[in-house]
Parts: sequence; C-alpha cells; structure tokens
Amino acid sequence: MFTSKTLTKCAYYFYNGRMKAKSAREVLKILLMQNKLSLSKLARMLSTDEKKVYQQTLSAKLINGTLKYDEMVKICELLGYEIDFKKL
Repeated sequence: MFTSKTLTKCAYYFYNGRMKAKSAREVLKILLMQNKLSLSKLARMLSTDEKKVYQQTLSAKLINGTLKYDEMVKICELLGYEIDFKKL
C-alpha cells in the first residue's frame, strides 16, 4: 500500500477535478490509491489461468516506462475506468 508521503506527493496531480499526471506510473499510483489497492493485489487481478502476472514484473514495467497501452487499458477496465482522449 502507499504511505501518506506518497499520497501527498500525488495530491498535486489533481487540479479542478482533473488528473494532471505525467506518466502511466503516476496515473496508476493515483488509481490504486483511489481504489485502496496495492500493486500486488492488482497483479493478482490481472493474472489468469493461462498467464500469471507478478507484482515485480508490473513494478519494473512502471519504473522503466515499458507498460503497453493495451495493458493500461486492461488495468483501467478492471478498476472501472476508461481512457478518454480529448482534443484541446
């Protein structure tokens, strides 16, 4: 789980109700905090009978910036969110 220090660090990413995160890692941290989930729990949720997802692998992808778009879409769907692009 995330500490209060992490919560404070991520709090500034919200402005007027909109998320202002800069990476998939930051977005995922915020979503996990909002849903009171850990990265380990998310990895278990992503695992299937055919493919096991490990917390260490998921963490490494977030740190290295190698999480694929379709993986992020799947995570968002599991958590009840959708990715929406809007032209400014």
